[in-house]
Amino acid sequence: MDVAGLIRTARDRACLTQQQLAQAAATSQSRVASYESGAAIPSVATIDRLLAACGVQARFELEMRHADVDAEIAALLAKKAALRLASGSFEGVLYVDQMAAKGGPVCLTGRAAARLHGAPVDADEVECVCPPGRLSDLADAVRLTRRDAERLDEGTLQIRGVRVSLAEWPPTTDHLLWSGRPLPVVTLAALMDEACWTPNERRVLQRLFDTVGG
Repeated sequence: MDVAGLIRTARDRACLTQQQLAQAAATSQSRVASYESGAAIPSVATIDRLLAACGVQARFELEMRHADVDAEIAALLAKKAALRLASGSFEGVLYVDQMAAKGGPVCLTGRAAARLHGAPVDADEVECVCPPGRLSDLADAVRLTRRDAERLDEGTLQIRGVRVSLAEWPPTTDHLLWSGRPLPVVTLAALMDEACWTPNERRVLQRLFDTVGG
């Protein structure tokens, strides 16, 4: 965290001189100057007092260090695609394996797609889309029951750790190898534009993008 820049920015926004800030925060102008130059590091309590004198407060949140994220990304990328999803008793892996083996007409999206690209994000189900005109092909590939097909025809089907939506494939897709077979997956760049991510997940996706590209 850039403490010096934080204090300097807060003081500038409050239109205070170093002397005025020092008086409001019960310290000296020389101490404020040393904090803003980085020559001295204030305690958390002092930072809070200085910011309060400027009429603002800092909000701190935890995020993974780049080194830790890089290590998790490297560990995922070292695995075959099927193993990137195989965390715990992830039932969706079996479903995806069926679709890849029999050419099920789906494209993976959401968190499962992100993990396949190498992003260490949690994925408790496989999200995918199937074009309306290929519903019968999907039913044949994974042996959907008539009731399942009817539910999917209404828009969305949630079954066996998988959520299938009836929609056209996104215009930007990659084909990743799954057990030696190509599996359609939304591109990493397109995934980053989705609205489902938490701030920390967005940072992870950006780090992956910076590492391997889109």
